[in-house]
Amino acid sequence: MVYILGIEGGGTQTICLLMDDRDRLLSRGVGEGSNYHNVGVEAAKGAIAQAIRCCITAYTPERLRIAAIALGLAGVGRVSDRLVIVEIVAQLQQDPSLPIIWDILPENLIITHDAAIALVGGLSSPVGIVAIAGTGSLIFGQNQHGETKRVWGWGARVGDPGSAYSIALAGLKAVLNARDGVGEATQLETLFQEALQLESLDDLPRLMYQKYQEPSAIAALAPLVDRAAINGDAIAISIIKAAVQDFVKATLRVKTQLFCLEEHVFVVTIGSVWQGKAGMRKQFIAQLQQQAPQIQVVAPYREAAYGAGLLALASLGKKCDRSLRNCPDST
Repeated sequence: MVYILGIEGGGTQTICLLMDDRDRLLSRGVGEGSNYHNVGVEAAKGAIAQAIRCCITAYTPERLRIAAIALGLAGVGRVSDRLVIVEIVAQLQQDPSLPIIWDILPENLIITHDAAIALVGGLSSPVGIVAIAGTGSLIFGQNQHGETKRVWGWGARVGDPGSAYSIALAGLKAVLNARDGVGEATQLETLFQEALQLESLDDLPRLMYQKYQEPSAIAALAPLVDRAAINGDAIAISIIKAAVQDFVKATLRVKTQLFCLEEHVFVVTIGSVWQGKAGMRKQFIAQLQQQAPQIQVVAPYREAAYGAGLLALASLGKKCDRSLRNCPDST
């Protein structure tokens, strides 16, 4: 039996899946975040090793012969990034603490970014578009010729429209504008004050600078906007609507650049923002169907790390036979 590893490395955690050459998921391991831009090269290497070790030891106490490995990592978008990860993998292959017999040819080492494996895992195919809306946001697509196009994904602070960070930040600005009398009154004032346990909204800016400097901390406040929108708050509804319009525009840009006008294209939505109760995903689907009926929005088939596993299998000449019919929409 042939074994492969599929790895997804993000800013907060690293996931490793062990699969065999019959596309069966055998084990799963989790480590710390491995975006080396954030945590450093040594910490990233340690996180990947941790995930691999947990994954394999959960399956067997024996050493396994690994024939291929694919890593989809956040922050790996340039040639220089790939070289860093190649060196990390080379050092891992020399690590005697890992229960692995490495049997990997150069063509069986796949290094790519996290959006690419999210697309493959979500659609069980490298052809299509993935719309990611989590702490940050990103649209990534690939056509049958291997041509790719990315929109956003530059980081929340730089600008990721439609992300949880962007939605929460818009909510915070709306609260402060209402507090100053230059914006409409909104339920968000009460929701943010209660959630942040503030005696007064005058304390909001100070709290943001003291405890909410990380984008992920601010992004965690996005559900408050979703809740206000559910309750009919006009400001919150407008924030959600703007996020939808941004995603529709970006998705159509990717579709237009990569695919023919009448070509049927699957778009998979991934990330916590799409799971909100205010109907952001439904609005996204409705607007896309109105403007580009060739697009079909689907729920993810499997997680991103599984997509990495499929890429590893493909490097061995193993083709995935999963049908997109296994990816029904769940609106």
